[in-house]
Amino acid sequence: MGEEKRLDWVDTITAIKNERRLFNISYSIEPQKPLDYPGFAPGGGVNFVASRVKVEMQLLHEEDLLNFIDDLAKRSRSYLAARNCDVQRIDRGSGGGGTTLAPRLRASCVFDLITIRHKKPD
Repeated sequence: MGEEKRLDWVDTITAIKNERRLFNISYSIEPQKPLDYPGFAPGGGVNFVASRVKVEMQLLHEEDLLNFIDDLAKRSRSYLAARNCDVQRIDRGSGGGGTTLAPRLRASCVFDLITIRHKKPD
């Protein structure tokens, strides 16, 4: 409930990246728009708005993505709805065999950050 806190999202994503020791994460947060899910009709004196968030991540394994999404949902004051995630293996060619950890997967995800606002009286 209440206003969207965009700076909190930036801080949260940065904190998760550092705590989980994740590879590169880039993201964009679009402006809020009324929620437009099929069959959804708001009511009860509230408005539902959503900001679309696009995230690009490099991962060591799939669990990094699942932990990131779980952490993001737990720390959020908004409801997090996943629209889609595409995970692809990073082709390393025929080289390799070193001891350095390097990302093996690339994830591209789209989420909606849904916020509930009280309707203002007319």
